[in-house]
Amino acid sequence: MTRTRGSRRLPPFLARAFEPLIAIVVIALLHPRGWAGPSSLWVTLAPLLLIIICTEPKVLAWQKRGPWRSTTAIVNVVLCGWIIYALGWGPVLPLVFALVVTYQIRNLGAFVWRPVLAWSIGVILAGQAGIALGWIECYLTPTMAQAAGFLGLVLTGMFIRAIGQSAEEREAAEVRLRDREERFRILVQDSADVLCVLGPGGSPTYVSPAVEKLTGYPVDHYDHGDYPLHVHPDDIPTVVDALERVHHTPEGITYHVRIRHRDGGWRWTEIFIRDFRDKPAVGGIVATVRDVTERRKAQQRLAYDARHDQLTGLINRSAFLAELESMERPPAVLFIDLDGFKPINDTHGHRYGDAVLVAVARVLERAGFAGRLGGDEFAVALPSADQAAAVDVAEDLLAAIAEPITVDGRELHIRASIGIAVPKTCTSVTDLLHQADLAMYAAKRRGTHDAELYSDDIALQPAHN
Repeated sequence: MTRTRGSRRLPPFLARAFEPLIAIVVIALLHPRGWAGPSSLWVTLAPLLLIIICTEPKVLAWQKRGPWRSTTAIVNVVLCGWIIYALGWGPVLPLVFALVVTYQIRNLGAFVWRPVLAWSIGVILAGQAGIALGWIECYLTPTMAQAAGFLGLVLTGMFIRAIGQSAEEREAAEVRLRDREERFRILVQDSADVLCVLGPGGSPTYVSPAVEKLTGYPVDHYDHGDYPLHVHPDDIPTVVDALERVHHTPEGITYHVRIRHRDGGWRWTEIFIRDFRDKPAVGGIVATVRDVTERRKAQQRLAYDARHDQLTGLINRSAFLAELESMERPPAVLFIDLDGFKPINDTHGHRYGDAVLVAVARVLERAGFAGRLGGDEFAVALPSADQAAAVDVAEDLLAAIAEPITVDGRELHIRASIGIAVPKTCTSVTDLLHQADLAMYAAKRRGTHDAELYSDDIALQPAHN
């Protein structure tokens, strides 16, 4: 039995028993006029009271369990059949059974339509047989009663079948929808990526729970929008540009921005967006946000390690040459080799040798653009330095390197030999480094721990210690 819109405002008991109570009132008004069958009034009203009892939540809850799921529906069918045939209008009221199945589907589910249909047909046939045998009074003539009963039986069967199948399809669709929603909920809640739906202006209208792990803020923190407050000021132009272009980029756009964390820091994120504003089910731009802070740090470490010497922090040979190539003009180059480094390693161990290399590196980087070429060999680039300036720097470095280096309370002494190459017209940086290397070996051969300026004569000398 269906419930009217107005019944929603009634007390719970009246709302559940609304239709039976209306029927009681109507029958009570019609019975004194002789329009509600020849039976006593209580014979007609008693089934309605039983129907009201069957609407009680405890009764419904009981019969939903186990093999009794269809009990209430079948009882309602039998009681309704009793009522309509007791009223004397049975053959013209079989659609009441369609009202029963509608009410029972709403309370119990679509599965009841088949037992209700079977019992409705059985009750109508029994009632029509009772009329034909004279056991049941009817206001219609015998012929009209059977004709009306037959038509009512056909229409009722078709109506209940249509309602039942429609309800089954609706329930199946609801199950599929719930399954999809549950699957979506599980995927979204358990995903480390944040799923957002961005409304007008880029403000989020939906944010998945993973945002709290990413930013430290709960989901409701983003209810007020103001997304620019959560994006690094330097990255806002990137966001604006992506939002402007996404409508014309069906495959989506990926970009990287920093998002504020609750601890005051920033997290690097990779964001992929696609425009679904034309899809009513979404109505916005869908963004998948992934925390790439650690990945970027790892990439930066790899990039740094690829260019730098891990011990001293100076750039390595290949990076040093690349930097020289990028300079507008070739610089003067100093090639530094330490004298007496091997005895330190052999006598005190590599830990002391490493400490000496680090100390020398700090001296060299104060003089200019320094790099470690390998072992105990270093180079310093002096942009815009002429020959005299380069010699002065080399002499200062020799003096600084000769200063004692204290490691764990021990004084260590190291000296150096330096080769100097000053660029000439069309001199490549590779040639400059080679010339400085040759000049260093010339100084080393003298064993005086000093600097040597490259000349053409040096190029003719053998390069060895």
